[in-house]
Amino acid sequence: MIYNQMGPLAKQFAETGRVRVHFLDDVKYRKAPCSNWERSPTKFISSAVYYQEEFDADNDSDHILFIWGTDNALWCRPFDLAKWDHFAYVGAPWTGGAHYLAAEWEKMATFGAKYEKNGDGADEIEYGLFESLGDPANISIVGSDRLTLLNKKWILRAINNCPQVQLSMLPGDIVSQKNCKAKGRPEAEIYFGCVLRGIGAPMPSTFEASLFAAKFYWADKVVRGEAGPTDSHKDAVQRYLGEHVMEKLDDVKEGEEGTSHIVPIAIHAKDMKIKQCPSA
Repeated sequence: MIYNQMGPLAKQFAETGRVRVHFLDDVKYRKAPCSNWERSPTKFISSAVYYQEEFDADNDSDHILFIWGTDNALWCRPFDLAKWDHFAYVGAPWTGGAHYLAAEWEKMATFGAKYEKNGDGADEIEYGLFESLGDPANISIVGSDRLTLLNKKWILRAINNCPQVQLSMLPGDIVSQKNCKAKGRPEAEIYFGCVLRGIGAPMPSTFEASLFAAKFYWADKVVRGEAGPTDSHKDAVQRYLGEHVMEKLDDVKEGEEGTSHIVPIAIHAKDMKIKQCPSA
C-alpha cells in the first residue's frame, strides 16, 4: 500500500533499498493512533528518545527533512542538501522578529538555581538572552513542523540543555536538575527557535529562510521592508537559488508589492493560497 502511493523517485529509492519504513509506537510517544492522527508531530519531534532510537547512527544522515501532509507542500526548485546542511534548523520564516521571540521565551522558559558549567560540554542559556536583541530584520522564528530541515545533533543538544518537561522523554531526575526547562507545550518551531539560538546554533536569517520555503509571505517582502536588495541578499540568492534568480531580486522595489515573486524551493500551498508553483 505504501509503495503504491509513492512518487516515481521514492519508488526508485525503494527498489534500490534506500527507503526504510518505520512505524512509530503510539504508546511510547503518547500520540494518537493512525485512526485518530494528530495534525502536528510536536510530541515526538521534541523527544530526545525519538532521535536516539528511531535512527541508525551508522547509516543515517544527521539531517532530517520533515514533510508533514504532502498535499500542502509544493516543491518548486531542486533541493540540494549541501547548500543548507550548515544550518541547525531551517524552514519558512514567521511574521514578527526578535521581540516576538523574546515574548515566547518569556512564556515558556523556567530557570532554577544559578547554573555553572561543569566541563561536560553543556551550553549555558541565560534567562534574559533575547532581551537585548531588539528587532533586527534578520532574526525571526523559522521552520514549521510540516516542512522543516533539521540537524539531529543540534536538536539533541538543544533538548539536553533545555528540555520540554512534558515532551523530552528524558528521565525525570535529569530534567529536574536542568537549569533551563521549557514549560507547557510550545510549538516545535518556537521551542527550537528559542533554544537553538540560545546555545549558539547556526540559524538562517529571515531572508535565507524565505528562500527555503514560504508559508506566510514571499522572500521579496523581506527585501521590501528595507531599502531594497543589499549585497547580503544577492549573495544569498546566488548561493541558494542560483545566478539566474538575480533578475527577480533586482526587480524588487522598496515598499512596492510586485506581481512576480522570488520563488523559494518549497511553498506551503494552502497557507499561501496557491495550487501550483509560480514561474520560477
